[in-house]
Amino acid sequence: MHRVGVDQAMPFNATITNAVPPGEIYADGGFGPWNSDSPGRTPLSGKFSFDNVNLSVFEGIAGTLSSRGSFDGSLEYIDVNGETKTPDFLVKI
Repeated sequence: MHRVGVDQAMPFNATITNAVPPGEIYADGGFGPWNSDSPGRTPLSGKFSFDNVNLSVFEGIAGTLSSRGSFDGSLEYIDVNGETKTPDFLVKI
């Protein structure tokens, strides 16, 4: 987080490790201001990317997924919009 303060959105950059399928999600955006009366209503917004994700960890499929998009809302309800591309998607049966 950057420029932490009361009564203002705080910019952030984050790298989140996704367990399944394995990969790293990169996100940046704004968090806050903190709603101390109802923390779940604290605002959150930003953009994300999730690239080079190997789908072969799932039985029956394969391919390399890439995704990017944006999110907006609060900690209790996050609306996510984006797109995903899997040009080499394969069903293995």
